[in-house]
Amino acid sequence: MMMPRTVGRRRDALVPVAILCGSFALHAVAVHHAAGGGDNSMMIRLSIVLAPLPVAAFCLVTARHYGNSRVFGRSFLVLGASYAAVFAGEVIFFHFVDAHELAQFARVGEALFLCAYALLVIHITINVRYFADGFTVRQKWMLALVPTLIVLAYSAMFLHNVDRAPTGLFYYNLVFVGASSVVLALTLLAFSVFVGTAMTPAWRALLAGIAVGTVGDLAYNYAYTLDAYEFGDVSGPLWNASHAIVIYALYLHRRSI
Repeated sequence: MMMPRTVGRRRDALVPVAILCGSFALHAVAVHHAAGGGDNSMMIRLSIVLAPLPVAAFCLVTARHYGNSRVFGRSFLVLGASYAAVFAGEVIFFHFVDAHELAQFARVGEALFLCAYALLVIHITINVRYFADGFTVRQKWMLALVPTLIVLAYSAMFLHNVDRAPTGLFYYNLVFVGASSVVLALTLLAFSVFVGTAMTPAWRALLAGIAVGTVGDLAYNYAYTLDAYEFGDVSGPLWNASHAIVIYALYLHRRSI
């Protein structure tokens, strides 16, 4: 008996939620074990370092699946390069900055993270430019307002909770907050373009993954600016869940075409 399509759509929508809950559950177990005397900080750190690697690999497999497609072939290669850049940046922080305390390498890792945001923008732009004839006024306002409101809300929350003037580090990290917010806004725009098509489930999942990752970026930059970041920070499970949801989005994309 064939399963109704509504059941499939409901399942596709619930998978990202299940991934997010599972990521937090595993993180909570690791943190609890560490608090009880175990040493799970390395495991948590390694999970953050390694999580972008399978995303990059799956992007390359997906790009190969689409062959010489000038849209999907190229765009998934770019997406894979984005997550490869995240992986390289995490390795630099893990090996040089954290393990060997070579702070000068931090700028190299951060440059790779900014490159990853830029490559994500290129991936989304390739898809949107090919399939969208133009944008409505609502879509244009959404593209402008989403990153603006996120940056303003983040800044207001920081300034409200910190009893001192903003430091240079605050403004520096605000660049990463802004970049992450722009990627989220573009993903939301792309989702609005593909709503009602066969690729709706894939872009819904990608939007969920990017949104979870953006929240992780905001949490990390907030904690790091306050010099309060530690291995048990909430950003870790958010990033790991984001990567897993993006892999699921890639699976849905291949299934839809």
